[in-house]
Amino acid sequence: MAAYATIQDALDRYGEDYVIVSCDRDGNGILDDEALALALEDASDWIDSYLAGRVGLPLIPPIPRRLVKVCIDVAIYELCEGAPTMTTQKKERYESAKEFMLDVKTGARRLTFDQELMQSPNSTQSAQTVIQPQQRVERVCGSRLYTRDTLRKL
Repeated sequence: MAAYATIQDALDRYGEDYVIVSCDRDGNGILDDEALALALEDASDWIDSYLAGRVGLPLIPPIPRRLVKVCIDVAIYELCEGAPTMTTQKKERYESAKEFMLDVKTGARRLTFDQELMQSPNSTQSAQTVIQPQQRVERVCGSRLYTRDTLRKL
């Protein structure tokens, strides 16, 4: 699976200095591309754990900008955790990302896609996901099968 954000996305969003300081594991002042790429993939898996059951996975590009930011923030936090490069700002960005994803998971917030997303009919996935521009993603379920009243009758 491809990550929801790229190294270039991180550089564009936060600048080269911020990203290098966050992702320079050996202290030589050079960005550790492999570590950041792996962290972005891990962050994308983390995002999927919150989206599972609410939208069809994996998401088809273009990825909502908010998820790109969440992916970068989580990846940088994970790279800096326990390192001297961890800052309060990185912790706050991670906590904000976690709160946002929890809200998405519970339905308190919804993702907004900028463009139409359509899964190719030739795809190997069984379900087709179509999302119109500016349409919000929402999963609609039937009524509850088990309630207090129905369980009492068992």
